Amino acid sequence: LVLEARTKGFVLNRVAFDASGNPIGIPASNFVEGMMVYDVTNKCLKLYTSTDGGNTFNWKCLTSQTCPD
Repeated sequence: LVLEARTKGFVLNRVAFDASGNPIGIPASNFVEGMMVYDVTNKCLKLYTSTDGGNTFNWKCLTSQTCPD
């Protein structure tokens, strides 16, 4: 993840995830496409997105230093 700014900082929320793969303390009704958090349970940056054209949405762990498919 690369961000550039001259005067603003960017801080990711660090949250634990439960066994079903959802962040603890954030209701599913508040999930928004493009939402990003750091998962302290699995130690990775997660993005709430779809991989099937918007039919279903899930939290995806970003593990490689490239743009995901």
